[in-house]
Amino acid sequence: MAANRKLVAIVFADIAGFTDLANRDERLALSVKDAVEKQVKAATLLHHGRVVKMLGDGGMLEFASAVEAVTCAIALQESMADVNRGLNTPEEIQLRVGVHVGDVVQEGDDIFGNAVNIASRVQAMATPGRICITREVFMQIRPILNLRCSPVSVRADGRMPEPVEVLQIDGGQALHP
Repeated sequence: MAANRKLVAIVFADIAGFTDLANRDERLALSVKDAVEKQVKAATLLHHGRVVKMLGDGGMLEFASAVEAVTCAIALQESMADVNRGLNTPEEIQLRVGVHVGDVVQEGDDIFGNAVNIASRVQAMATPGRICITREVFMQIRPILNLRCSPVSVRADGRMPEPVEVLQIDGGQALHP
């Protein structure tokens, strides 16, 4: 069977510090996970995306547009204030979000490929409460979204043989196309 390939924007979102929270208070951690999952699903639908899968304390999302992917990521970060008010947690719950655009293979409802791996690694580079994007994403959204970004790094290693330029979206502005 031939591979079903397509070009997509991929968002990975992860709850920062979730493992430590689960070790301290499992019941609270599950409440946090459920509240964040609800926000992720709502924001993804609102921004014309698809939840590929939820992965423990995070999720992988797919969008046909880099603009929708980044706008969804921003909406997710903005929604965390509501999540924190609703949960009344002792510490602020924050997400780390990464966005990349690239060619993937779709198999059933799942997607695979180097672009997925890059998106996952970009998310891991984000500081809690922030969004990291690759240069490819930035080039697609720059004419449409008024974002300020700061360079994070260029990485190349055995798992990502080509350098990947990563930018962090500077906070402090509500951004909508």
